[in-house]
Amino acid sequence: MVIAGSDKRHSNIQLISELILVANFLFLIWHRTFRMPYFRKITALLVILYGITLLLLHFQDIKYYDYLFLAYILLLGITNKNPETLWYKNEYMFISLLAVLIGIMMANGNIRQWVFYIPIAAILGLISYKVMTTNSFALSTNFFKMNRNILAMLATTFTLLFMVNEKNNDKQVSILISLVLVGINFYSKSRAGLLIAILLAIGSIYSNYKEGDKERRNKVEKIIMLVVLLSVLLIFVYLIMHSRLGNVGLLDKARLGIFKSFFEELTFKKFIFGYQPTAIVSGKYYHLHNSFLQIVADNGMLGVPLISTIGFTLFLNFKNNKLLFYFIVLIVLYSSVEFYIFRRWGDLALYPIVLMSIHTRMTLIRNSYNKVVVTIDI
Repeated sequence: MVIAGSDKRHSNIQLISELILVANFLFLIWHRTFRMPYFRKITALLVILYGITLLLLHFQDIKYYDYLFLAYILLLGITNKNPETLWYKNEYMFISLLAVLIGIMMANGNIRQWVFYIPIAAILGLISYKVMTTNSFALSTNFFKMNRNILAMLATTFTLLFMVNEKNNDKQVSILISLVLVGINFYSKSRAGLLIAILLAIGSIYSNYKEGDKERRNKVEKIIMLVVLLSVLLIFVYLIMHSRLGNVGLLDKARLGIFKSFFEELTFKKFIFGYQPTAIVSGKYYHLHNSFLQIVADNGMLGVPLISTIGFTLFLNFKNNKLLFYFIVLIVLYSSVEFYIFRRWGDLALYPIVLMSIHTRMTLIRNSYNKVVVTIDI
């Protein structure tokens, strides 16, 4: 009876934790779409509540490197050089902390998939409402009060979270979700977003085809599958040709100008301590449209280890988990032309992959060590 009661308590806390996580996601979408009041305080409160449920569920399972990573992310937020995003009024820092908490949760206990269905469904609902009220599929610069590129970033992040989560065992659903993302990002007119969505869909389709190929012995079925794949690729090519990605390209003169000015201003001292680029100080741009340049500008040398963490995670997954490796490559590509990670929405997808990869490697090391100890004892 005690065990049954303990299991029920754990199940109830798990449900509360997932509901709070959904509330985090929905508030993020709602605030970005309509600009909600008191959003910093509400964001901080929701993240803290989620952290409390994580402690209640997995306090004994949290490792020292989880705490170190969490402290490092907090340190980056506090030492941020951008006066517009000081840590005590920086909602993005709390989003990054939430990303770490999600990573710890995924590494120690699965999150049910409905948690990630809901924000994707919410975005689709808002798009449907927008289309019906305007009687047009054409989107201007903004989606309500949200920049169209942010719409693509949020949709991509939640799709990646859906696919990264270990509860995701249905490859067909992953393909469907990735195709939905292609539609959302095409609607948003985001060039980088559309490219990432298409590459994500191709990866999902290929992964499903490769897994099922060993069981498919019928040549006719293989031919049909190849025809379907070719048809999907042709549709993707058509979408690219009729999008801003096909008309303008992935990089434009404005972005290249920002990158050039950043390196022209960069000195050794600025690299060590960080600085505010002229492109931002002048008010011409809000950010550098490159996550890696942005964190160097905001945090200087202190941000370099976080960039190195991505390389380390790529190394960990190169042989053991090709799909996670592919996801990280896509995140890096996206972040090279957009401010997508490092105190941004993409952290919600990146940091769980990082922490899950570290947990997996550390578990393998511990198991290997235990086998050696047992062998010596014998």
